[in-house]
Amino acid sequence: LSPCEVIVAAREVQQVRAERGLDSTRVRINYDLFGPVAPADAYRPFPFDNSKCPVGISGFTVTADGRISPCGYMASLDNGRWLGESLLEADFLDVWQNNPILAEARLIRRAGCVGCRFHGKRCNGGCPVSAYVAHGDADGVDPYCVNACEDGVEP
Repeated sequence: LSPCEVIVAAREVQQVRAERGLDSTRVRINYDLFGPVAPADAYRPFPFDNSKCPVGISGFTVTADGRISPCGYMASLDNGRWLGESLLEADFLDVWQNNPILAEARLIRRAGCVGCRFHGKRCNGGCPVSAYVAHGDADGVDPYCVNACEDGVEP
């Protein structure tokens, strides 16, 4: 799907949710642009349904052989550059707090999204891995960014 087709599909899901009286936590779309807008005085980060990418911040991947990676998609990139030590041979808390690969992932700020009308209100920057694959920069713009689309129509 193109970014604008994603908007159309997301709106269809939102319509089905509304018709059936389901809230967005029952039928979720990651990076749901049509969920509730963050109130100005929110005490915790938007979105409230935890759809923000967890890359190294609120979670990480453990591969089948026990190695860690900030994200399951990152594990196969750049000949294993984003693979860390095995949790079979390391202390979980020490890895979480001190692993250099996770520390690097935590520096991703989605800089390509600064100034976007959706960022921090209805979107948290999309997928940094998609941006990395498309542009070589995890802080770049996710190629599935919907910012340029109006009502699901290609610009």
